[in-house]
Amino acid sequence: MLRILGIILILSCNSSPLFSQEEFNGPFPSWANVKTRFGAIGDGKHDDTRAIQNAIDSLTVAPMGFNIGKDAYSVVYIPAGTYVISSTLLLKGKIGCSIIGFDPEKTRIVWKGGDIDTMLLASGSAYFKVSRISWDASGKKQMECIGLHWMEKWKDKTSMSFATVNIEFSDLKFFGKPDFGIFGGTVGGGGVKGTGSNDSEVTIKRCFFSECSQAGIKIAGYNALDYWIWDSKFLNCQIGVWNNSGNYHAYKCLFIKSTFADFINRNSYYTSVRGCFSFESQAFSGDDGSSCNPFKRIFQGNKVIRTKGMPIQYYHVGRITLFDNLITKSLDTLHPFLVNQKSWCPVSYSMLSIGNSYGYAKQPLRIANEGGKIFSYSDQLIINSIPDVADFEKKMAVTPTIVTRKIFEVPFQATTEQIQVIINQAAKISGKRPIIHFPTGIFNINKTISIPAGSDMQLCGDGLFNASVIRGVNDSAFFRIYGPSYITMHDLEVGQFSSKQSSNSIFVFNNVDQPGSHAFIDEVYSISPNTITMDKLNFLLVQKTNSFFADGDRVIGGDLVSSGKGSAALWAFGAQFANVSVDNGGSFIAKDCWWEGNQRVPVDLKGKGNLSLDGIMMAPSKADSNPTIRVSSFNGRVSIMNGYIQGGLQIDPVNEQLKMLAWNLHFYHKMQPDRSIPRNTKAKIAFMGNTVQCFIKGDKQCENPTSVADVLVNIEDQAIFLPEMTADDRLAMPINIKGYNKGVSNILIYRVSMGNSQSAIVFR
Repeated sequence: MLRILGIILILSCNSSPLFSQEEFNGPFPSWANVKTRFGAIGDGKHDDTRAIQNAIDSLTVAPMGFNIGKDAYSVVYIPAGTYVISSTLLLKGKIGCSIIGFDPEKTRIVWKGGDIDTMLLASGSAYFKVSRISWDASGKKQMECIGLHWMEKWKDKTSMSFATVNIEFSDLKFFGKPDFGIFGGTVGGGGVKGTGSNDSEVTIKRCFFSECSQAGIKIAGYNALDYWIWDSKFLNCQIGVWNNSGNYHAYKCLFIKSTFADFINRNSYYTSVRGCFSFESQAFSGDDGSSCNPFKRIFQGNKVIRTKGMPIQYYHVGRITLFDNLITKSLDTLHPFLVNQKSWCPVSYSMLSIGNSYGYAKQPLRIANEGGKIFSYSDQLIINSIPDVADFEKKMAVTPTIVTRKIFEVPFQATTEQIQVIINQAAKISGKRPIIHFPTGIFNINKTISIPAGSDMQLCGDGLFNASVIRGVNDSAFFRIYGPSYITMHDLEVGQFSSKQSSNSIFVFNNVDQPGSHAFIDEVYSISPNTITMDKLNFLLVQKTNSFFADGDRVIGGDLVSSGKGSAALWAFGAQFANVSVDNGGSFIAKDCWWEGNQRVPVDLKGKGNLSLDGIMMAPSKADSNPTIRVSSFNGRVSIMNGYIQGGLQIDPVNEQLKMLAWNLHFYHKMQPDRSIPRNTKAKIAFMGNTVQCFIKGDKQCENPTSVADVLVNIEDQAIFLPEMTADDRLAMPINIKGYNKGVSNILIYRVSMGNSQSAIVFR
């Protein structure tokens, strides 16, 4: 067993990734340096509060016409140094900006104020990023390092409050025993009074939380939703992630010796933990209280080693889903089981467990309520050696390294011809990853920019929204990229954001379908009807993450995919699933995202292929018992699991070649969803573990969740059917961004907003 001293040494150092397409290239001339431009000292002695605050206050706010033109800037840059602050830094009324340090090992902000305070408070700011900084609370009491709290709404001549969405906290380190490293949300039991709105769609990645006295991350409020937590490390915190009323999804995170639990939930709609590692914590996941609520808890591909207490405890009426976890025997000798589910609510109880390894040979899973059903397939006693924490950490994504590249600065208000000349010059530098940088400002182009095959360049700007803006082109693509290519694009806004529909595309990639090719789409914002189009591809794997405002994906398989021999697919984690289209054998797997809007049927399936939705919320503006999901005519597998459906489910009679699983769905308004199954159908359909609830005033029979009896249609053996229908979901687990592989396309697009084109990103 690895000693804890070794773990501390490992966690305190950066390690180099095996492959990474992400790197750090700043600062650029358009960034505002807090030392050279605002007089910060950064020597660990002088108080730099005013200098840093002045830099933040002067950030460009394009919608208000504040600080625009040649002197505009959207990035505050904090070079290496130790910066003392004595009062809260306030990021208020800003949009599309960033606060970026040189490196979290060398850029440190240290608190020298009093107790009960916040180091950085973000209120009414949107589409921003804070990255590459260490935050030291200096042992003061009741401190939060970063508070994301939309406190008030306002609008004046130079400033206004923006809905707090699409936010990134990355490569940050938290020390000095703060109560919280990051605290997001207002109202809803969090103790912070504010608007109660948003503070949502938050990406937290590659962060390090040390000895947080309450929690590394706290989420509070019914609208504090979609916290996607990636590759982050939690060392000796009381709680790793503490969620009250919102929701979160954690991927590939590491928890060491959490003194209370790695995850704690209260009134949490649906949460998921995928690919994480827990070592010697008190517990892995727990829920406060006991209720009739149908909360969803999803655990997939985790390794839970030697908890001191019971690893997973859940006391509500929703179902627990466990796929491919390894959970060793706990040190708790009073409770000889690893998962405990129970509640006082008079409904039926069930649990789904497939492909797990447990530390007990008999009854590792327990439903305390009488008559509970545990569907267990391919589970086994742990027979292999216990995995080592150091091996897991080596595979985590790390802070992008600082790399010096040839930089081509795009002149302010450059023409199409000037930009194309720069692109052509960069394309000639083979194998050296040159950078084409667009500073803050607007660039109007009148025809498509072409990037030749074999290019390995990076195009970047200064922010996701209202920073580096590329406009123009009405009837063709903004960028056409020829493959195979090794391309990175980030922190750009491309296209017109208006109600006028355009027939063009934003990015069109040609010849990118080589064996082993990848495209990573992260934190994108799109108002196009089709965000991603995979047009008859056989090999390209597209991973789309952290993208709530980006729907309408189209996945059309190529000839090999159609015959069952190709590998092309679109995997989405925390990325929108609405208006998806799958055909010709295409594969679409989406997990962990919330949809809301005016559309009556956001999922209407027609075509041929495989589709899985796992961990979802469907919340139309006018919710009633009418269908929200419709299977019009589909040949293939459809699995919809672990979700809330405000409305019904409709399956048309023509679906003779359909195989469908509906597991652990809670239907609001629709009290008999199984009636959607057509009579005398030839389709194979399983409705299992579902609950219903209505909101008819005075009708006590439907005000609390009620279980729906399991229904199996044309299924001879559920022990074969359930593993088959969950196979795609179990296969789709997040992968790290790949690096260069000659002759193979590797594409990375992150923090890019795309306007009203017909298709935002097209792969051919």
